[in-house]
Amino acid sequence: MDGYTPDKRPVVGAAGPDGLYLALGFSGGGFKLAPAVAELAALEIAEGGAVPGKAVQELLEPYRPQRFLAGNPIRPEAPYDHM
Repeated sequence: MDGYTPDKRPVVGAAGPDGLYLALGFSGGGFKLAPAVAELAALEIAEGGAVPGKAVQELLEPYRPQRFLAGNPIRPEAPYDHM
């Protein structure tokens, strides 16, 4: 089973009730990204949402679940018609 989000990009970040952290919607490509995403998510969770270093926050920010509610899905430069 493949899992896609509306913009076909993963969701990474806190959502819902306190303590719920999402890292989903990677579909087949998630296997390749798992080590990097796990490291960033673990840092963020261990620090209670405050990740040391602005670079880590900037890496995760585009993938936050709130982007859909805000009407800001990720828009690729080229369409992914094969998905």
